[in-house]
Amino acid sequence: IRAPQNDEPLQEESTRRNEELVAEKEVRLRFDDEHRDGDGRLLAYVFDGDQFVNETLVREGLAYVRLTTAGRRFGERLLAAQAEARKKGRGIWAKRSPPREASYPADPKYGNFHRPSCEESPKINAERLVTFKSDKEALEKGFAPCSKCKP
Repeated sequence: IRAPQNDEPLQEESTRRNEELVAEKEVRLRFDDEHRDGDGRLLAYVFDGDQFVNETLVREGLAYVRLTTAGRRFGERLLAAQAEARKKGRGIWAKRSPPREASYPADPKYGNFHRPSCEESPKINAERLVTFKSDKEALEKGFAPCSKCKP
């Protein structure tokens, strides 16, 4: 998943809720192929007993689903939670702007989609490039909005 970052709406709420769910608790972590991202952040599915923390944050509208080629284990479950949050206008979905681009380039390796004008778009390897007609289509396929261009 990708939680809102520094200058994005609900960043503080997302961080606070994550802390409520995991702070001072003994949690169980499950991993896909990659254990850390390029910035050194841990990439894990987090469980507190039967509660799937990643799913809770997505269902509450406090994180986007971000599936990558290396991380799809709980994809269907997370996408269902995101669809529910979107339908009910929870969290980030209550504040999401309407789409403004004719298409959105994406990279399945990293699970992000971008505005065509984003500085990250030209960096996508042509062999991996996927183009979506709408942000809705990208979100339904498990791609998260780029934190730089915020499509």
